[in-house]
Amino acid sequence: KTCSAGGPIDESISQLRLVHKLRVEKLGKEHPDTQQTERKLQEIARIQKQFANADANGADQGRLESFPSFQDFFQAHFEVVHTAEEFQQVRKYMHEGIVADLVF
Repeated sequence: KTCSAGGPIDESISQLRLVHKLRVEKLGKEHPDTQQTERKLQEIARIQKQFANADANGADQGRLESFPSFQDFFQAHFEVVHTAEEFQQVRKYMHEGIVADLVF
Protein backbone atom coordinates (compact mmCIF):
# COMPACT_ATOMS: atom_id res chain seq x y z
CA LYS A 1 0.00 0.00 0.00
CA THR A 2 1.10 3.55 -0.61
CA CYS A 3 -0.03 7.03 0.31
CA SER A 4 -3.46 7.52 -1.16
CA ALA A 5 -3.83 10.12 -3.87
CA GLY A 6 -6.29 12.94 -3.50
CA GLY A 7 -6.53 12.73 0.28
CA PRO A 8 -5.80 15.23 3.03
CA ILE A 9 -2.06 14.99 2.45
CA ASP A 10 -2.45 16.05 -1.18
CA GLU A 11 -4.70 18.93 -0.12
CA SER A 12 -2.09 20.03 2.42
CA ILE A 13 0.66 19.91 -0.18
CA SER A 14 -1.44 21.99 -2.58
CA GLN A 15 -2.02 24.56 0.16
CA LEU A 16 1.70 24.65 0.95
CA ARG A 17 2.47 25.25 -2.74
CA LEU A 18 0.00 28.15 -2.72
CA VAL A 19 1.63 29.55 0.43
CA HIS A 20 5.03 29.32 -1.27
CA LYS A 21 3.75 31.08 -4.38
CA LEU A 22 2.23 33.89 -2.32
CA ARG A 23 5.35 34.26 -0.20
CA VAL A 24 7.49 34.58 -3.33
CA GLU A 25 5.12 37.26 -4.63
CA LYS A 26 4.79 39.20 -1.37
CA LEU A 27 8.08 38.58 0.46
CA GLY A 28 10.50 37.61 -2.30
CA LYS A 29 12.56 34.47 -2.87
CA GLU A 30 15.27 35.46 -0.39
CA HIS A 31 12.96 35.90 2.61
CA PRO A 32 13.60 33.27 5.34
CA ASP A 33 9.91 32.23 5.45
CA THR A 34 9.87 31.70 1.68
CA GLN A 35 13.08 29.69 1.84
CA GLN A 36 11.76 27.56 4.70
CA THR A 37 8.60 26.79 2.72
CA GLU A 38 10.69 25.88 -0.32
CA ARG A 39 12.83 23.50 1.76
CA LYS A 40 9.69 21.81 3.09
CA LEU A 41 8.34 21.38 -0.45
CA GLN A 42 11.68 19.84 -1.50
CA GLU A 43 11.52 17.48 1.48
CA ILE A 44 7.97 16.46 0.54
CA ALA A 45 9.07 15.81 -3.05
CA ARG A 46 11.88 13.59 -1.74
CA ILE A 47 9.46 11.63 0.44
CA GLN A 48 7.00 11.22 -2.43
CA LYS A 49 9.82 9.93 -4.61
CA GLN A 50 10.77 7.40 -1.91
CA PHE A 51 7.17 6.18 -1.76
CA ALA A 52 6.99 5.92 -5.55
CA ASN A 53 10.29 4.03 -5.73
CA ALA A 54 9.27 1.65 -2.95
CA ASP A 55 5.96 1.01 -4.68
CA ALA A 56 7.59 0.46 -8.08
CA ASN A 57 10.19 -1.89 -6.61
CA GLY A 58 7.72 -3.67 -4.37
CA ALA A 59 10.02 -2.89 -1.44
CA ASP A 60 9.00 -2.03 2.09
CA GLN A 61 5.38 -2.95 1.44
CA GLY A 62 4.94 -3.75 5.11
CA ARG A 63 5.88 -0.21 6.12
CA LEU A 64 3.79 1.71 3.60
CA GLU A 65 0.16 1.79 4.65
CA SER A 66 -2.83 3.81 3.59
CA PHE A 67 -5.66 4.83 5.90
CA PRO A 68 -8.76 6.87 5.10
CA SER A 69 -8.27 9.03 8.19
CA PHE A 70 -5.87 9.73 11.02
CA GLN A 71 -8.34 8.06 13.39
CA ASP A 72 -8.13 4.83 11.38
CA PHE A 73 -4.33 5.01 11.40
CA PHE A 74 -4.29 5.65 15.14
CA GLN A 75 -6.67 2.80 15.95
CA ALA A 76 -4.65 0.40 13.79
CA HIS A 77 -1.41 1.19 15.62
CA PHE A 78 -2.31 2.16 19.18
CA GLU A 79 -4.58 1.16 22.00
CA VAL A 80 -6.66 3.79 23.70
CA VAL A 81 -4.50 6.59 25.11
CA HIS A 82 -5.54 7.74 28.58
CA THR A 83 -2.51 9.43 30.09
CA ALA A 84 0.09 12.00 29.13
CA GLU A 85 2.75 9.29 29.38
CA GLU A 86 0.90 7.09 26.88
CA PHE A 87 0.51 10.08 24.57
CA GLN A 88 4.27 10.74 24.78
CA GLN A 89 4.90 7.11 23.81
CA VAL A 90 2.65 7.52 20.76
CA ARG A 91 4.51 10.69 19.73
CA LYS A 92 7.86 8.96 20.15
CA TYR A 93 6.71 6.03 18.01
CA MET A 94 5.46 8.35 15.27
CA HIS A 95 8.62 10.45 15.22
CA GLU A 96 10.84 7.37 14.99
CA GLY A 97 9.02 5.94 11.99
CA ILE A 98 8.26 7.09 8.49
CA VAL A 99 5.25 8.99 9.77
CA ALA A 100 7.63 11.64 11.07
CA ASP A 101 8.52 12.53 7.49
CA LEU A 102 4.88 13.20 6.73
CA VAL A 103 4.21 15.47 9.65
CA PHE A 104 5.11 19.06 8.88
